[in-house]
Amino acid sequence: MTLKEYFKNNFDKVYYINLDSRVDRRDRCIDIFKKYDIYDMVERIPGKVFTEAEITNDLKLFLGHENYIDPKKFRYTEKVLARWGCTTSHLQALQHAKDNNIERVLILEDDIEIYDGQNDTVLNYEEVLFNANKTLHNIKWDLHYLGYYPSPLRGCWSDVNLLGANIFTGKFLQSAHAIAYSKRAYNKVLNDMLPSFSSFKWRELGGTIDEYLGFVFQNNPDYITTAIAPSMMYQRADFSDIQQQSKDYSKAYLKNNI
Repeated sequence: MTLKEYFKNNFDKVYYINLDSRVDRRDRCIDIFKKYDIYDMVERIPGKVFTEAEITNDLKLFLGHENYIDPKKFRYTEKVLARWGCTTSHLQALQHAKDNNIERVLILEDDIEIYDGQNDTVLNYEEVLFNANKTLHNIKWDLHYLGYYPSPLRGCWSDVNLLGANIFTGKFLQSAHAIAYSKRAYNKVLNDMLPSFSSFKWRELGGTIDEYLGFVFQNNPDYITTAIAPSMMYQRADFSDIQQQSKDYSKAYLKNNI
């Protein structure tokens, strides 16, 4: 099974998030999408960039509630602003899916790379996709990870349960570069994370969407998190707008693959 067939069988829409300033990443994504014949299936969602003034002018509006933060004393570092911008970009993509009544949406980040069986440990990805697709069709999933790594460094383990060939359920899966959501999953995420008087207060905690998904959503027994094994997608070595430095996560994905 090709990647295009896997996408068509399991997702109703595919978005990729890309900052206007990262033309280099956009061009690389287009090359990848054309290589795997999925270019016509993917829609770009512009990434969000916050400025300090945008937040401090109305902190209550930004957070969605009264809080203990003094906007004049809070440290609006580039890293903090980038973390908020990244998560907000994902929420905007999910809101777009909701506005268009999409049943199953795959959201990609613009630093994805796809394993091809030549530079990793998997010999036949078409067979992996075929098996995973067959298994996935018998599961009513809420999250589906095409790329991930567990978080044992935080004392958490993924509690893996094999559902069938090349598909497992798990917890504490990290990274948000390739995640699909069911409609009820993205409604839950938007309800928890968008600024409101009843929202999960992720902004003032400095949390990112992958941390919320890994430590909160995936531990909710009412929702099913699935992932393909082995991982299909990883993040390429590149300058990270969140970390504000060059990062290479590729070895971590292979080392911690399930």
